[in-house]
Amino acid sequence: MTIYFRQSIMEGNSDNCELKATNRAIRYNDVVAWLESNNFEVIGEGGFGKIYSDGNCLIKLIKNLDRCRELEIEKTIYEQLSGRPPESFPPIEVKIPDFRLFEKLESFCHFNMMKIYPTISKWGRCAVNDGWGYVQHKVGNNYQCFDAESGQIITVPSSDVTVVDRPGQLHHFYINEPDVNMRHKLENYQGILLGLGYLERYYGEANIQKFVTEIGKFVSYIMLAYHIVPTDIEIVIGSSSKSDRTPQVYIYDFNEAGILDSSTVRELEQLSVIFANSMFYKNGKKYFPSLGNKYYSYFRDGFVSVHQDSKSRLLAENILDVYNLKFTKGRV
Repeated sequence: MTIYFRQSIMEGNSDNCELKATNRAIRYNDVVAWLESNNFEVIGEGGFGKIYSDGNCLIKLIKNLDRCRELEIEKTIYEQLSGRPPESFPPIEVKIPDFRLFEKLESFCHFNMMKIYPTISKWGRCAVNDGWGYVQHKVGNNYQCFDAESGQIITVPSSDVTVVDRPGQLHHFYINEPDVNMRHKLENYQGILLGLGYLERYYGEANIQKFVTEIGKFVSYIMLAYHIVPTDIEIVIGSSSKSDRTPQVYIYDFNEAGILDSSTVRELEQLSVIFANSMFYKNGKKYFPSLGNKYYSYFRDGFVSVHQDSKSRLLAENILDVYNLKFTKGRV
């Protein structure tokens, strides 16, 4: 049921995540208290502020006005990417969260978007048959699942599979992490870092091949079609929806990204370095397969093949060459 809030602190529709403060003078701590008194759950926290969730809605509260500029940039990027891709580009099976609104008030700002549901699921109608784990594929009316308790692949009727909606359960796609057996739970509900070994175990090699191909398409597409420099973006595996448990790649957190004025950068080599730097920066190098990774050929295929014209393909190839050079000769 849709709930429409209208009180002295907040107003709006929580179901479509358009909840906002009633006036610009309201303080950060007052909004925190109001959200918590209305059963919003903390699903993220840090020096920036807090992230709250209520059903499908996610609200990021930023208590430092200096950081609100980052969210203004992020808003612009979400708005650009929410449209249909140019017809010259093939479909890309990567999602970004559904952005709803950005509000900058006198002492803080907030950013609303629809929630990404984790892949962790449970199944079974009788206690003796209950289990939990991760869906890999849907086949007819059944899901093929990795059962976490037995470590086996099992088949479960899709009608029996439901979400386990726990904060901090999104899987970060650390496919290029040297420690293939990494499984590290981050603090403050920021998710779980999974190396290649766990990614294959939970989701299967066929899915990983698909994921890296589509990630390659998406990242190359936003660089060359929109001139977005994807600095320190996050790549996670979530579910297609609360009810559809099949795994889906999500890319989000564009607060450190930028939009390049390509008219000021004309040299192919310079463009290649700018884009490759953004892929390598901070944790970016963990998400994108490099030369030597068993899935690199799939990533490269998506990264280059998404473009139809020879000039864009050449630029895409040069970006990957520079990116790979960083792993052998250090930062350029």
